Amino acid sequence: MNKSRQQGVLIFATPLLLALVFIFVTLLIDGSRLLMMRSQMQSVVNSAATAAADEAQACGGTDATWASMQQRALLAAEAAGFDGEASDLEILPGVLRPGETATSPMRFASRNPGTEMAQTNATLVRYTRTEPVSFLLPQKLFPPITISADAVARKEVYATLSAAGSTATVEDGLLGALIGSVLGMPGYS
Repeated sequence: MNKSRQQGVLIFATPLLLALVFIFVTLLIDGSRLLMMRSQMQSVVNSAATAAADEAQACGGTDATWASMQQRALLAAEAAGFDGEASDLEILPGVLRPGETATSPMRFASRNPGTEMAQTNATLVRYTRTEPVSFLLPQKLFPPITISADAVARKEVYATLSAAGSTATVEDGLLGALIGSVLGMPGYS
């Protein structure tokens, strides 16, 4: 009699366990998909920020323009696999400065693209999108989440200055006599 009770429990427990296993496997696959998507988004913003920073102001270079910065960022993002709208990428020109101490992180300060492009050396690019947690599970139980990736790149100019010198010697002669008479030292060398 005890054995037949156990068989009745398995009839109800087996579908419940299979449903839980299905949900966990689905969430595991979807979690991997979302992590892979986040990694791809990070690659896009890294490429876009580096390309846009190339348009930042440089010493003695051409004037930086907001339109060319946006265009370069979008072209680099598309080359890295970006397939969204241009408005999905937020591109901010600015200045990347060292932190207060040698060990503190650098700080990005945005600049007005209309009036302060000459004061830029960096670009911040942010990419945000909303994705469903799962394509198989109901969205009422698992609402969509917002994934964001951002990157900052700075344009650096490296320059090397070099100076060379030479020495002239005066050995008596006409120039030595002239300098010697001015300085009051006859036979100047």
